[in-house]
Amino acid sequence: MLVVGGGPLGAGLARDLSIRGLDVTLATPGPLVTSRVGRMGGLLASGAQFACEDPEYARRCLAERRTLSEIAGHCVEDTGGLVVGEALDELQAACERCSITAERLDGATAREREPGLAATVEGALAVPDAAIDPHLLTVATARDAREYGADIHTRARVTDIEVVDGTVETATLSHDPAPTEPDHTDEASHARVRPDDGQGMGLSGSNMDGLNRSEETPTPTTEELDVDYIVNAAGREAPAVADRAGCSVPVPPRQVTTLVAGGRPVEMAVTRPADSDTTPDTAVPVGQHTLLATEGPPDEADGVAPSSVDAARDSLSTLVDGAQPLRAFGMHRDHLDVGEGRDFGVLDHDSQGCWGLLTVFGGTVTTHRRVAERVCDKVCGEFGIRRACQTDELLVPGSEDVPDLAQAVGTFGLAESVYEHSKRRLGGQANAVLHTEGENPVLCHTQSVTRTEVSAALDDSTGAAADLGGVRVRTSAATGDCQGGRCAHRLATQLYPTHDTDVVETACAALLEERWAGQRPVVDARSTELARTHRDHAATMNRDHQHNLGHEDIAAFDSGFGATTERPRCCPRVGWEP
Repeated sequence: MLVVGGGPLGAGLARDLSIRGLDVTLATPGPLVTSRVGRMGGLLASGAQFACEDPEYARRCLAERRTLSEIAGHCVEDTGGLVVGEALDELQAACERCSITAERLDGATAREREPGLAATVEGALAVPDAAIDPHLLTVATARDAREYGADIHTRARVTDIEVVDGTVETATLSHDPAPTEPDHTDEASHARVRPDDGQGMGLSGSNMDGLNRSEETPTPTTEELDVDYIVNAAGREAPAVADRAGCSVPVPPRQVTTLVAGGRPVEMAVTRPADSDTTPDTAVPVGQHTLLATEGPPDEADGVAPSSVDAARDSLSTLVDGAQPLRAFGMHRDHLDVGEGRDFGVLDHDSQGCWGLLTVFGGTVTTHRRVAERVCDKVCGEFGIRRACQTDELLVPGSEDVPDLAQAVGTFGLAESVYEHSKRRLGGQANAVLHTEGENPVLCHTQSVTRTEVSAALDDSTGAAADLGGVRVRTSAATGDCQGGRCAHRLATQLYPTHDTDVVETACAALLEERWAGQRPVVDARSTELARTHRDHAATMNRDHQHNLGHEDIAAFDSGFGATTERPRCCPRVGWEP
């Protein structure tokens, strides 16, 4: 079985099929956890938001919320949730019919429970929503699939599917020989920003200041697989995968704009279902960040336009007060209307003369496990295989009930706050990762990420070699206020001496470019400081011995005059002048 696509759904499909005893290969054209996964919002929904319009779907959400809390507990934070909006009495009654606990609160009481709620909110329902880290969930799910025998290939693109007499026979994979390059098919190539000279950092077709890309691209290696069946869960690239077999996938897109705010302006998951006047909005605290997402019509081109960012800010400001975005991204949320319900769609390409290829779209981070179960039931049925799904019973790595050694040996020499953050991310693997005879300094101070965590992430076989982006998604390093500005070089040094200096420099530059691509659309008074940070990186680190720093026009950014900012908590830049 070949599963194409990463994220929770692709990893969930590989896990389910491998647990059932099938021979599975998972191939994803980018890293296992793309930036689109981070834009899923992090909401582990109780189903309360859908109780009126789709009671059955609401009940499924509630069941999956309970299941994921049991099998992937280290990825889940039981924050509780607030649903705001109109017709709350009607929604409360619908929740009761779906067995979803819902407590009616007036505006003042709601703000007592969640002080970050906007002053314009007049009432809310308290519901059993939670927050889930989609990065940790995807990695843990893929690790479990690997433990049951699945082969995981990241940065492996399907370049050809051979169909003989209407049946899939082989698939050709092209393996990326340069995994340290930024994922240009995702964030970096689709971030659209204010007009300037077209050469700014983070813009399509440009490099960061001072970085001289090699003109020679290594030739990718290819691999031909004999396949019995292909499950196409490649998201936005699913139509291209289907096209390799001469098939088509009609997908009407919707765009979700996600803002990543530093800190936790809210401690509860806050949602506002769509109505006739508003779009669906969410604000969910995940780790040391808050993910704010709103849905709207797609932009004319890929990515997120400044107008979409402004519209998202306006909409979300009526939900949450005081959120300061660090980054902004747009994602096309695709759905196939083929009778599977609101959550997901399945297209069997046998109807197009190609047996052995199935495309699946949809599935949220809440329902991905159930979607995978339904799809795997269908695939197994094609071969007369009757093996029950067990993914709702088996724990993923990290959620095991392991004794906390810190109670006996202390916090492994770490500050208590650092240990608590590490333990949240690592779950049951904390003892094995944090225990070391040598020194274990903190490499990313804003996210409390230690050297042993970084080393464990680099050793993870579900990721690509020398990929600092993989370190980021597995540890949250470089995702704090500095966005890698104070820690990217520390992370890169962990690649040496296993990799030579050219690889180390390229990996560091790729991480900084990826971070900058998300910061660039957030155009406000902080942008001048962000631009100078990245320009100064090129000079300070002397990348490729280039000193031409004229690519980024600092004058094109807002001056910041009149803006109120807090004094930096640490490490103010020398020579910074507003």
